[in-house]
Amino acid sequence: MGITHHRKVQVEYWRLSEKSSRLGGIGGVIRNHNGDWIIGFISREAHVDPVLAEIRTLKQGLLMAINHNLKPLDINTDSSQLITYLNHHNYHYSNLTLECRSLMVKLGATTPTHIFREQNQLADKLSKEGNNYTTFGHPTFWTTSPPFVTKLV
Repeated sequence: MGITHHRKVQVEYWRLSEKSSRLGGIGGVIRNHNGDWIIGFISREAHVDPVLAEIRTLKQGLLMAINHNLKPLDINTDSSQLITYLNHHNYHYSNLTLECRSLMVKLGATTPTHIFREQNQLADKLSKEGNNYTTFGHPTFWTTSPPFVTKLV
């Protein structure tokens, strides 16, 4: 009779946390299954309504994940409105939400999970830093955590 050895299989996945600020800053970070920083982004969008800013932030994070082949992807957001817009057809932002859904399918991503704002401090700090950018729509990518978020990583 042989001995069966069981070993724990480590499932690798990537987690995107995203956030937009009221002043147009957007930011997000992708971490691995251990919570280690993989890549993050900061940008500034023209002043738009909060829901549109959240959708654009999600899209930027999804594009970043695709460009770095980071899948499967788990998505966290503190925006319940974003989740509602992704789950229900809305004519106002249908082009963007359909594009995000398509990108999510390519990444094997789940529907975003709602987390409390306190759990999203890193992405919040990134988006607030985006408020200081003077150019719009040109994200900066960070492959290591920038100095202004080191305490949160």
